[in-house]
Amino acid sequence: MLAERPGFPGTFGGHVGQIRRRMHPAATVGRVKASAPEELLDRFADVLADLAERHGLSNLRHGGPGTVVADVEPGRTLSDLARFELEAESLLAHEVFVVSSDAPAARQLTGAPLRSSNAA
Repeated sequence: MLAERPGFPGTFGGHVGQIRRRMHPAATVGRVKASAPEELLDRFADVLADLAERHGLSNLRHGGPGTVVADVEPGRTLSDLARFELEAESLLAHEVFVVSSDAPAARQLTGAPLRSSNAA
């Protein structure tokens, strides 16, 4: 079980994007995209917030290019984070990574909240 492995103390300490990069190269063919710029994340902030809510995520914040830091509801799994990433990437046509605010790395990544520019 992931929660029992180092780096996965039940708080999504691992980064889903790191897991994806460890997959067999054939599994990622055609998936190379530029990271979503902060301006794009802000432009679609309202849509991303709705999408995040469906996957048990809230309080979306910038964490760097293409990275979103989010609070994760108790009981959610890495699958919820991965589904959000995949749907956000499909929407934005850019790579999106999500990091739980409970992850140790989130302390260094947490930035300003995503804010809608009402252009989406």
